[in-house]
Amino acid sequence: SSLIRCKLGSTEAVVKMRTLEVSGASLDDIRTFEYTCLGEVRILGALKHDCIVELYGHEISSKWITSENGDEHRRVLQSSILMEHIKGGSLKGHIEKLSEAGKHNVPMDLALSIARDISGALMELHSKDIIHRDIKSENVLIDLDNQSANGEAIVKLCDFDRAVPLRSHLHGCCIAHVGIPPPNICVGTPRWMSPEVFRAMHEQNFYGLEVDIWSFGCLIFELLTLQNPYFDLSELQIHESLQ
Repeated sequence: SSLIRCKLGSTEAVVKMRTLEVSGASLDDIRTFEYTCLGEVRILGALKHDCIVELYGHEISSKWITSENGDEHRRVLQSSILMEHIKGGSLKGHIEKLSEAGKHNVPMDLALSIARDISGALMELHSKDIIHRDIKSENVLIDLDNQSANGEAIVKLCDFDRAVPLRSHLHGCCIAHVGIPPPNICVGTPRWMSPEVFRAMHEQNFYGLEVDIWSFGCLIFELLTLQNPYFDLSELQIHESLQ
């Protein structure tokens, strides 16, 4: 996927775009593409919280693309999700700047504010039985130049393409889970994944909301050290140590 900045009237926004080339794609590929995009939209639409990026709208369209020499025409499906834009960028980028400046941690007041805001966002998700499955600094947006209503930095949780409704896989009338790996498949970013998710790599191991709490702890580690979790271990060593 790619992100494109735009304006919705006078409002700054960003479009998250995904494409799928139809030629060579199976019917299942097309259905999975559409349902995956719709799943993320439905989850974002169900969440209303000051610390979760806001959904403005979405569209799935089909268009023809012509090659540079004009000889070939290809049909492409395009998903566009229009969302709130946070000017400061990701928390990961902020952490990298602090590290380059010789700092050893995020200032404590800011770290506490970020931890509080993301825990509030997680409470909103978990109250609706939704697992995010990819809590990390890269998926937290922060704007230090503008302030929220309480006078502190704006902090938003984003990237819900791996999120899954915990209960929707139990029935067939809801498509929010179709095209999204169910909560018994290994999904996420290895250094932030819980032992329960790692175990699902080898066997069908159902996990729940608790896996986000583990990842949240890894995010706290980033705030306090400016390091990735298990920074001194390979991904294989992490996997072995968590078994």
